[in-house]
Amino acid sequence: MNILSSVQPEAYEKLMEADPARWSRAHYPRTRYNYYTSNSVEYLNACTVMYRNLPITMLTDTYRDMVQKWYFNRRTAAAKMKYEITDWAADKVEKRKRKSVRWVVYGINQFQYQVSDGLYNREVNLMNNECECRKWQLSGIPCGNVIAVCRFLGLTNCEQYVQDWFKKEKYQATYAESIQFFGNFNEWEYPSHIHPVTPPNMDNPQPGRPKNTNRIPSQGEEPTTRHCTRCNEVGHTRQRCNKSFVPDPPVHKDKCCRTFLNKNA
Repeated sequence: MNILSSVQPEAYEKLMEADPARWSRAHYPRTRYNYYTSNSVEYLNACTVMYRNLPITMLTDTYRDMVQKWYFNRRTAAAKMKYEITDWAADKVEKRKRKSVRWVVYGINQFQYQVSDGLYNREVNLMNNECECRKWQLSGIPCGNVIAVCRFLGLTNCEQYVQDWFKKEKYQATYAESIQFFGNFNEWEYPSHIHPVTPPNMDNPQPGRPKNTNRIPSQGEEPTTRHCTRCNEVGHTRQRCNKSFVPDPPVHKDKCCRTFLNKNA
């Protein structure tokens, strides 16, 4: 903001007038989202590209089958978790442990501590679960300052300061429900009052303006008659001929030679 105030003073004044708590996640007084992506939706769309041209009932059954497999795999993975928190959160904690090894902690009272990382001094309050850097409140995972305080207090495990939604119990409860099998769609019972729906035409048109084949004839030009080179009938071409093709019987080469010699004898 200091750089913005020197470069664009008007923009700085407008942002400060709007209150940083409204547009800045770091200054927002409450917990807001931290990890916000559309990777799950993109992954689901990539898995169902082949099935989008199917009828809606078959498409929904494809989704159900995918979710059923995912739930079973996730439930199995949750039962084999090595830590009391998810592997992703445990990896975050381990990286922050290594990063905060040399940080210095000063005690203020039983719950308040000051942590110096060589560049900034941050205050940690274990009673209110708050850190001045706000990473702990926003992500739900202890930041390096909190981990340094745990090391200062002689705590070998800081998983108690991880939010509940990263813990093993919540992870297992997410995939605790069962998804039942619908059966083969060929065995489904359809009510008599429901009419079958014709699948839509999924032809992909070529890009650009369609070509117009209806040419305006010149003055005095007589229309040409189209003949089929296969059946010699009028009105269609060889590509659209529906009559069966019966080839001439094969003629042996020796028979043709004898016929030619008899005619010239």
